[in-house]
Amino acid sequence: MPYNPWDQGTRYEGKSDPEAMAGLLQQLGAVGFNGDTMSYVNQSFYSAGLPLGEHIAIEPELGGNHSTMFWSTTGWGYWPSPGEKGWGSGPPVDAYKWLDGRRMTAICNRWAQNHTIDLMQAFFNGIAFVPWQNVWTVYNRMTPRDAEALRRMASMERFLGQGTAMPPLLRSRDWEPYVVLTTEADTAGIRGSVFPMEHSSHVDPRSRTLSMAGVAGSNASATVYTFIGWGGADYQGPVIELYAGALRENLHAFDCYRGEELYATAAGTLSIDVEAGGFGCILLTTNSTDTSAELDGFLAAMKAMTGRPLSSYDSVWRYT
Repeated sequence: MPYNPWDQGTRYEGKSDPEAMAGLLQQLGAVGFNGDTMSYVNQSFYSAGLPLGEHIAIEPELGGNHSTMFWSTTGWGYWPSPGEKGWGSGPPVDAYKWLDGRRMTAICNRWAQNHTIDLMQAFFNGIAFVPWQNVWTVYNRMTPRDAEALRRMASMERFLGQGTAMPPLLRSRDWEPYVVLTTEADTAGIRGSVFPMEHSSHVDPRSRTLSMAGVAGSNASATVYTFIGWGGADYQGPVIELYAGALRENLHAFDCYRGEELYATAAGTLSIDVEAGGFGCILLTTNSTDTSAELDGFLAAMKAMTGRPLSSYDSVWRYT
């Protein structure tokens, strides 16, 4: 739902805006609202939903602030382009998500004609992207390349974040951006994050330890790595190193982007392909395609989806 605090023309509901919004959300079965032009949203909007049994998702357009994170769990992110703030060797880290892995920022770059950077930043941080094409009646369409990249990214994020077939990994409060990669991958400009199951240690090249202990309510243990091709060239090669023997009989590795099972070298190295400006993804899980129909279906869908490289899609912006 939209909330426009500047609107003076809409019929008065006879109650406060927080109470009116909570009632409308309940009537419509909606989960939350976007606070247009708002840097933050007052806690009264969240509190108004509690008597109705509603835990409202509050999304201020300008992102919110640290003091509002207790009740405002999402928000738009107007992030600078590389070079604007003196960075460029990798994407910025979402400070709100760093503080609470359950936070969901949505990157918005409404007037951009190329969203490659926006989508890489979103996938690296495990957050969302606003595919705004009709901007106040001004048509700013996504290129076929960007649209396809978004379809692939969203497919992975939904599977890895919903918590149905496995724990909701992209909401992990143990998320680690800029995880240590192989020297080859790092030199090539591959950047990665790791999202382990909460309160479990992930495969770490520095400690070479692995803990995949299960959590209550889950039949599978899992850790996921997300990668982006920040370096400007396609990459094929090793990205992470597990300790020798990490992929024991009941632990499997999958390329979530290509939809294929991976097998480590004798030294414990896992290799994948990452397109320039594209994505890579490795899932370590005690699930297998034999035991999880959801995982099998997801991998099959991703394999069919990624058979054609992103570079083959038209990346030139056109009005029509």
